Amino acid sequence: MEHSNQDSANVGDVETACGAEQSMQPYECDLDIAEFVQEIAEYEARTVDEQLRSDLAEIKAVYPDIVEKSVGEFGDEFLKLMISHHNPVIAYEVIRAKRLRETKDLPPNIGAVNNVAGEDKDFYTPAEVDKLTREDFRKNPRLLEVVRKSMLKWNR
Repeated sequence: MEHSNQDSANVGDVETACGAEQSMQPYECDLDIAEFVQEIAEYEARTVDEQLRSDLAEIKAVYPDIVEKSVGEFGDEFLKLMISHHNPVIAYEVIRAKRLRETKDLPPNIGAVNNVAGEDKDFYTPAEVDKLTREDFRKNPRLLEVVRKSMLKWNR
């Protein structure tokens, strides 16, 4: 098996770290491989967390109204899109468009029967005026004027 110059450099690094005498004896090096692997895993986790926060900040710069606190809340599909497109804004836009398409619109408010919802009316019948209370007039100062104009139309 051939060794390149880079392989030789790596062997030299180990010899320097462990000492030339110890390089020939496996597992007796001062370097603890398990600790080294753990440090690499921690570094990768920090790097991934930093990247995810950066991706969320990039999305919030374009869409400041989003409520998600991490990109993980966008779901697995978002992460798959990130892998293929490497652009968090595009991935979010795809997820957002899909959510909008799948979300059914609420039917428009048809209002309550006999205007119980408090919508302003321009005309009241005598029966409706009989049902009005002092509280109704107190809540809506315009109501007295509307009732007065309605009364002018009753005798026609």
